[in-house]
Amino acid sequence: MVTTVMTGWMQRPFVALGMLAIAMAMIPLNDALIKLMSAYMPLAEIALIRGVLSMIVLGVFTGGVGSMLALPPRVFWSFYGRGMCLVLAMILYFVPLGSLPLPTVITIFFVSPLLITLLSVPFLGERIGVHRMLSVCMGLIGVLVIIRPGTADFQIEAVVVLGAA
Repeated sequence: MVTTVMTGWMQRPFVALGMLAIAMAMIPLNDALIKLMSAYMPLAEIALIRGVLSMIVLGVFTGGVGSMLALPPRVFWSFYGRGMCLVLAMILYFVPLGSLPLPTVITIFFVSPLLITLLSVPFLGERIGVHRMLSVCMGLIGVLVIIRPGTADFQIEAVVVLGAA
């Protein structure tokens, strides 16, 4: 009953847009807080706290763990595998936050749409036109300018962010 009422309430356009705006505002706030906390707490503890808080929020806005366990095994394990990939990406993203400037980490991480575009060819059979391929290549060149491989300013943590992307 509560889930049905909450679901109906959240489907109102202004409520949904408001929740989206709040969620999008929390992303850079999350990054900044992790950058600050990484000076005082180990990464594993930060990830655990973030995971527990996320589970609480998901438990409030979804049917809880029961609905997840009711999924067919194949779907459950697909979600589980995707979740573990996200955990790995989160760790690879948070590790460099302790040593690289926050804007640099965020900028390098934004290479992910370029990588998705490139990987859509072999994995999904997509076709990329010449203009899009040139745009992706220019974006990757821009990331190389930021990372500066082969110079004294190069830090290996920048490659770790690429792994997160």
